[in-house]
Amino acid sequence: MKISIARLMSSCAAVLLLSAVGLSWWMSSQVNRLDELGHELSTLGEAQENAQELRYNTAQIQQFYTDASLTGEREAADEGQQHYRQALEKLTALEQRIPAFATELRALRGPIDQLDAQGLRMFQAYSTAGKAAGDEVMAAFDQSSAEVIHNFAALSEPFVLFWNRKTKPPYFGQPANNRLGDIAISAVNMFGHRSDLVFGKTVKSFPH
Repeated sequence: MKISIARLMSSCAAVLLLSAVGLSWWMSSQVNRLDELGHELSTLGEAQENAQELRYNTAQIQQFYTDASLTGEREAADEGQQHYRQALEKLTALEQRIPAFATELRALRGPIDQLDAQGLRMFQAYSTAGKAAGDEVMAAFDQSSAEVIHNFAALSEPFVLFWNRKTKPPYFGQPANNRLGDIAISAVNMFGHRSDLVFGKTVKSFPH
């Protein structure tokens, strides 16, 4: 059965058109995926920053309440309370950015609340009831501090593993322009392969 040149060319054009549409969809899905991964990485970066700030705030709660108890200065105690409020803000931000760690974050909130409450009690005891009363509250304050450190480690260690896993190749192991370039080259190579099937010609692939 003879096939006219016009029909052959029409068939070839249809195949190429379908290939182009398919490749366009594939490239679009890849770019969308990169956008999603980029947004996820940005969120994780913000969460990492929040976690570092949270660690700093909890350390400052302990430091300022200790200073206030030694000096009797209300200003230092106020600084401790300010860092407590900032720590709660960081916890709320982390709950929104890394909901997968909700359990670990909830385990931190209680000890941080206790650290602030015990710190204020310690300051008041030293200021109004004397050294013996203050020393008694200090034991509870130190216990709350140790619990915060322990629970923060329980959050930090799995979060670091989670971060490392999310930032590994194939996408986050190379610069964004290289990733998009690889996608484009792969698309051209695939398109060339389709053309080779239709016209029986050899189409060289672009090197990576």
